[in-house]
Amino acid sequence: MVETAVVTLGRVDILVNNAATPGGLVRGALADASDEALLADIDTKVVGYFRCAKAVAPYMQRQGWGRIINIGGLSGRQSAAISGMRNAAIVHLTKTLSDQLGPSGITVNLIHPGTTRTERSDPMYAEQARKEGVTVEEIERRIAQNIAIRRIVDARNLLDPAAMRKRGFAYEGLGR
Repeated sequence: MVETAVVTLGRVDILVNNAATPGGLVRGALADASDEALLADIDTKVVGYFRCAKAVAPYMQRQGWGRIINIGGLSGRQSAAISGMRNAAIVHLTKTLSDQLGPSGITVNLIHPGTTRTERSDPMYAEQARKEGVTVEEIERRIAQNIAIRRIVDARNLLDPAAMRKRGFAYEGLGR
């Protein structure tokens, strides 16, 4: 993936890491938790971000400039889901990469967008509503109560902060 980008574009300036199952695969009680599901969660998000950062870092280091943006999640600071540990790990990974890559002109930042509507959300909310015998709107209302802005963010809205950073970074990087 990275090699293709470098061959096609000539360089890699920005990496946005964003991968996970919304809410995680391990959301229930400890007694019902699956080792395999937890390991899949960690492999997708933590190890996936690690692999991508490791792949782009040498190119960015040679350039003396780069930006890595990790998309995390608030479940790392809540006790509702065991899968939240993946987001706590992303905090640590981001800080570690920032310290290691910063001297080479590479910044590593983390965005915690909160509950975000994705292509997987609607079926997940529909299934939860079916199980509880309520409407999807009721499920979404309950979820929104725990969000500071009292609404579920649309994934397309997340592009705005990343795009602003990208524009700023691109401007900042001119002449390098």
